[in-house]
Amino acid sequence: EQGIRRWVSGSVRDLLGWEPEDFIRAPFEELVHPDDQPNEHVGGERPGELFDTGTEFRIKHGDGRWVWVSKKSRRLIDGSHIEALRCINDEVAARHAAQAAMADLAYRSSHDLLTGLRNRDEVIKALTDALMRRSDDDQVAVLFVDIDRFKEVNDGISHAAGDEVLQKVAAALAAQVSDRDCIGRLGGDEFAVVLRRVPGQDEATSFAEQLRAAISRCDFWSHGQRVPVTVSIGVAVSRISQGAHDMLSDADAALYQAKNTGRNRWELADDSIRAAATRRIGLSGRIRSGIDAGQFHAWYQPIVDLTDRRVLGYEALARWITPDGVIAASEFISAAEDSGMITDLGRLVLCEAIARIPYLPGDQMMSVNASASQLESAGFAAGILEQLRSCGANPEQLVVEITEHSLLNLEKSARTDLLSLTDAGVGIYVDDFGTGYSSLATLLDYPVTGLKLDRAFAQRLAQDATGPTSRLVSGLIELTDRLELRGIAEGIETARQESLLRKLGWHCGQGWLFGHAEPPHEYPKVPSMRRPGETLAGSDNSSATLSDAVD
Repeated sequence: EQGIRRWVSGSVRDLLGWEPEDFIRAPFEELVHPDDQPNEHVGGERPGELFDTGTEFRIKHGDGRWVWVSKKSRRLIDGSHIEALRCINDEVAARHAAQAAMADLAYRSSHDLLTGLRNRDEVIKALTDALMRRSDDDQVAVLFVDIDRFKEVNDGISHAAGDEVLQKVAAALAAQVSDRDCIGRLGGDEFAVVLRRVPGQDEATSFAEQLRAAISRCDFWSHGQRVPVTVSIGVAVSRISQGAHDMLSDADAALYQAKNTGRNRWELADDSIRAAATRRIGLSGRIRSGIDAGQFHAWYQPIVDLTDRRVLGYEALARWITPDGVIAASEFISAAEDSGMITDLGRLVLCEAIARIPYLPGDQMMSVNASASQLESAGFAAGILEQLRSCGANPEQLVVEITEHSLLNLEKSARTDLLSLTDAGVGIYVDDFGTGYSSLATLLDYPVTGLKLDRAFAQRLAQDATGPTSRLVSGLIELTDRLELRGIAEGIETARQESLLRKLGWHCGQGWLFGHAEPPHEYPKVPSMRRPGETLAGSDNSSATLSDAVD
């Protein structure tokens, strides 16, 4: 009977690790690898002829591993046949190993190993192919998807948590993408989706909203801590004769706009966004020449006591004074970050602000923003202390502001610099507090002396004066007072916001209601009291600071 093992050689013990009698009794389906079952072709025409069936498959070794074997058969006179198994330890085994290695290499060269998605090269190939094959009735769309504030997760919690978030976001995005389309990871926390056929812009942006909503509904947990995750999306829809790289540039510009206007949203590339991207690239090239030409200066916005609007000090904000007019920080800070010149620019503003301190009343402070790259630059604290000495400025009148986002990403070595500043009397305030993923323990890890409540809370209070926002704002000032820190509410634009914050316990505030950023020859004229809504003449509408760059 065919398929019956009646006898096996004792060599099965040495080659396959089986006792002969056990090998005979073992069921066929347990011996042969599931992917290799079965190939029962016998072949051979003449009785007595020994021939190679050409069959190679894996048999389970006695120790559990799989061993490649080949099958040879001899046909008998009565039509039956006997088979011999030969273990492969030569070139055939090497060939199988090489094939497996090639398959692995092909996968690695086309996929992102962490998420299992296609890599950047494959996305570009898919986009190029889609553009070549598109019909007159359909368009191609590409979406850039970026995780908001991912660096805070990666550095503030752990790299393992960051990897977990990347994997879960990738899975959530892939679940929304059809097999016809392509999704890939471009690198870092950025993904791309290629829609091979869309009727138009409405369908592309509708899908972008679908992706955004899918991520916002997901719950991400790490070590028992919920990690809120949102994404920003840039959408580009093909135009006539547009190539893959131009579409990717459009999607990138739209993504930049989405992140720069609040995050957790999508933007569609249009002429205005493309023009802004071109302008931003141009700004990057002009910043260095602007610094060398002395075009960057500090302007000053008052910080007031909310009980009587008495001026407590000023925050120094960067402005670019060009022959064509004043450029607000919201336009050039991101370009300075991208071009690596934010440290030089921050140092310039810091020096100007310190030089103004001796002209302030002794009870007023001068607050200056510092980026993470400034804080981690060599000699940051020593440079500030030397500047204070050379100007004859009182260190106790200087405050260095660090965004919560920057604080989370600081190297631990920067803590020593901050300690040397506070030891000299310099204040350290956490700016934009309440927008990051930091735990309250962060306030104990660094020598913090004050908190600046993010402007978003003042904006929300008008719509939620007695709800969760109100309770949270009240709790934060109570925490600030208990820790003996100074609390300043930012972004106050209306008398109602001022009144609500004052009733909730906030003592100090800053915002357009009390004055815009002014050039240095104007700021001593800032009155301690001003009618609601009144602003200073000649000011612009931007209050972006050196730390307002996108993540």
